[in-house]
Amino acid sequence: MLLLCSLRGLPAVIHIHSGSFPDFFHRTSLKRYVVYVLSRALAVFAVSKASADFFRSICQSTVYLVPNCVNPGFFSIGERESNVSELLFVGHIDRRKGVFDLFRAVELLRSRGFGNRVVLAGGELHPGALEHARQSASQAGIGNLDLPGEVSPGALLELYRRAKIFVLPSHVEGLPIALLEAMATGLPVVATKVGGIPDVVEDGLSGFLISPEDPEALADKIICLLEDPGLCRQMGETGKRIVLQNHHADQVAEGIVRIYRQLITEGAAL
Repeated sequence: MLLLCSLRGLPAVIHIHSGSFPDFFHRTSLKRYVVYVLSRALAVFAVSKASADFFRSICQSTVYLVPNCVNPGFFSIGERESNVSELLFVGHIDRRKGVFDLFRAVELLRSRGFGNRVVLAGGELHPGALEHARQSASQAGIGNLDLPGEVSPGALLELYRRAKIFVLPSHVEGLPIALLEAMATGLPVVATKVGGIPDVVEDGLSGFLISPEDPEALADKIICLLEDPGLCRQMGETGKRIVLQNHHADQVAEGIVRIYRQLITEGAAL
């Protein structure tokens, strides 16, 4: 599409959400072609600092940091009941999302006496992935674990309301919207320090950051929160404030409009 627009003399902006683009770029034998195509864009929008730095390093187009945003409805989810105890994961049921790392962490939790219900909500990128995950959990003997598949927006809000901790042990990310949604509802998070996650999760303040593929650390940080309700509440409040300040849909939309007006003005002046 960028090449077609370039051939027709039409200015184009590309907005890249995928956290996997750097991996793709380093693997491909067509690096010069990728750089050439990206450089045809009037501007590149990146969702995280790490992503923006990467695109600035490989292409000549102007790169803007445009973070993902949260529907305002997630900020008004209401008070949680004091006895909530569920651990919640939201995302594709896939190895790269750290699903099997989470299974191992839950095994460790069970061995240490923590029987909290665990919900992994999300669809599958590849056919059969959801059933494979269910079978793996069953074979590992992990009880009180639910994989409902893809859920409706209303059901998702209810899952956030019932949860105590949000977990996202991804191996690769851009800036996950599910993480922003969870923080907007006031949930403390345990997530991996990949992609744009460190842009929003301040380790020890709004949640805990761990290395990818480290089930032991994941279990330890979950237990830390389960054993300290005050810390849970404090981290949840801090995270909600961060997302409200930087990722509210109205605020992000206003920023995008400002950039487009700037691009249009600069284009008209040429």
